[in-house]
Amino acid sequence: MDKLPLTEIVVELRRQLEEARKRAEDGRLKLTVEAIDLELQVTASSSTEGGGSFKFWVISGDARTKVAAESIQKVHLRLKPHFVNDAGNTDPLNIQDDRGIGSAAP
Repeated sequence: MDKLPLTEIVVELRRQLEEARKRAEDGRLKLTVEAIDLELQVTASSSTEGGGSFKFWVISGDARTKVAAESIQKVHLRLKPHFVNDAGNTDPLNIQDDRGIGSAAP
């Protein structure tokens, strides 16, 4: 695949962080994720459907040779993930976190 929707990149990152947290529940080493910095090369395309919105596409290595250099932009995202329990309370995301969903913070 040459272009990936930016939304899919963020959704997959969220899924993988949740998977890492689940896999490390029994571990003794705790890693707190304070921030995730992503620097992506993107291109935008417009659509006349749905009110003329833009969609951002992340360019993979293969697509860089097919897309004109002047149409590629760098986007820097700083994401700060948090663990949200069933009550809606948030804590920093700990990759090793033995709390179950709905448990109070230690």
